[in-house]
Amino acid sequence: MTRAPLPPAGVELPHSAYAANVPLKLNILGLLTLDFKGGFTLDVQTADTDRTTMKFKKLHMEADTSPSTPDSGTLFSLASADTADTPLSTLNSSSELRLHTALILKITDKETGEILARLSTAPGKYATLKADNVQTLPLVNQPLTLQEPVHLFELSSDGTVQTDQQAGTLESFDAIADQIT
Repeated sequence: MTRAPLPPAGVELPHSAYAANVPLKLNILGLLTLDFKGGFTLDVQTADTDRTTMKFKKLHMEADTSPSTPDSGTLFSLASADTADTPLSTLNSSSELRLHTALILKITDKETGEILARLSTAPGKYATLKADNVQTLPLVNQPLTLQEPVHLFELSSDGTVQTDQQAGTLESFDAIADQIT
């Protein structure tokens, strides 16, 4: 099966995403299983038949421990950290997609609005989501799988990552991505 035509360089491709039963281990809370929903954007840098490069950006996904009660529970927000040294994401000629991003996890008490914790990947470390057999860009009902657990560290108010002690681990993250029309 041949791939659909690729979008030209300079095009931004917004996507929705959903990840169910995500295991998140936090030193302060233990092992949680959360459902994240939200989205991300792929910004096409180069597009040719051998390799397409993209910036994976604007990731924002949330898991709400009590979605039916707006003033109670905890909100877990995953976002991409916009760092200049994040490698470009790629779609190669064998239809394998690799998306790279540094992550920030913010944990908020919904009742008070207080941020309970801000965690981040270590400098120079990235979460990599992989998809095989990608037939279209933008993605259509495409499964994405985290390639390896992501270690998270405290993020200070000045943006410094406290790498002396691990604060948690995003153990896996299986998502379905779809184009936003």
